Amino acid sequence: MVITDGDSPVGIVTDRDLTVRVLAEDADSSGLPAEDVMTDDPQTIDRSEGFYEATNLMADHGIRRLPVCDGDELVGIITADDLTELIADEEHQLADVIRAQRPEY
Repeated sequence: MVITDGDSPVGIVTDRDLTVRVLAEDADSSGLPAEDVMTDDPQTIDRSEGFYEATNLMADHGIRRLPVCDGDELVGIITADDLTELIADEEHQLADVIRAQRPEY
């Protein structure tokens, strides 16, 4: 979950944040505010950036979720699973091209 101040992302809460900051510390989560659990100042990417920029940011920062912004405004989120699915779709299309050019046996 991306935490915003207005429309700008200021933090992110992931399953890892919950595991490390709540479950591992056996904290009472019933009244715990998001700012106590979130990772501050999340890495973001501009909506005009491409696949390679997203994967490089994720790899460089060891993250699996990347908020997408238009300027300072949050417009979405892309995940490692989204990128994996995109690669699978591209590989499927490439396989179709190869099959179409393969001679019949």
